[in-house]
Amino acid sequence: MDNHPETPGSAARSVSNVLEKGEGFLEKSISHLSAHTNALGREVSGVAQDLRDAAAHRYERLDRAKLKSFWQERAHLDLPAWKNAGFGLPDFGQKYQEAKLDALGKLTDLGAPVRAKVMFGLLCAMKSLATKDPDMWDCVKYGVDEVLDTFWSDLTVYAEELYRNETLVLANVAADGWEELGALGNTATPCSPRWWRAFFLYHIQPFDRSIFGRLKDPVFLVCLVLSLVPSHGIRIMVKTFVLSLLLTGGTPDEYQLTDFIVGLKGSQFLSSGLIQAAMASVQYYMCIRPGGTHTCDSDGPGANQCLVT
Repeated sequence: MDNHPETPGSAARSVSNVLEKGEGFLEKSISHLSAHTNALGREVSGVAQDLRDAAAHRYERLDRAKLKSFWQERAHLDLPAWKNAGFGLPDFGQKYQEAKLDALGKLTDLGAPVRAKVMFGLLCAMKSLATKDPDMWDCVKYGVDEVLDTFWSDLTVYAEELYRNETLVLANVAADGWEELGALGNTATPCSPRWWRAFFLYHIQPFDRSIFGRLKDPVFLVCLVLSLVPSHGIRIMVKTFVLSLLLTGGTPDEYQLTDFIVGLKGSQFLSSGLIQAAMASVQYYMCIRPGGTHTCDSDGPGANQCLVT
């Protein structure tokens, strides 16, 4: 049988016929699908209407007198007495918080071994890097190991404390952020002793400002300058005043006490150390007279020290 080559016109007609058949099939499928969807929607609407009619019919058949007496009895219930008798869910909110904290605590305990392994691995890596020099003396290696062990113990405790604080934040027990911390507590009466205490402590030792933020506060700058004056006991009086504010009005805050101790030793180094040394040098220079004479026995450093200072 001879094979006749297909002309371009016949090929185009074949493609057109296939496309027309495909479009017809697609239109029929869409029409059938729309018909089934509409039928299903009518059935669902009918079922919903039947349910509403059944509910309305049951409501109409209720004994209105019994329903009224039921609600009247519930309206005059002594809820505390029923709770004390064991009905309902007494202290549900408190028990829920306790259960939530217990679950978070158990989750924290489950992750403790993993965290300990990670911290120990980091410690070993730090020791290996710090003592990698083959020419390092054994005594120096031993000292480096001891220092890293001590530092790592503090770091581990600090990391666990951070993890515990985050757990309390997730449980909505602890505040998260400066804004939430600032909203805690009660506002003191203006110009009352508690108000003045809060005023000075916030300006001297604020919880939401770094040292750069404190340097913008005029009250802090005045207190800082006074705490650096070594003469006439001014520094001692300022530090005593701040310590009295910390110890009165309730339990002292741990952060504020630590900050006070660090600030006290720092001001002591500056005022009683550097500033006093500079003043002594100036006094020693001024008591020397021309011709090899001097009056350092009466005007020299420490010769006329004030008793109050």
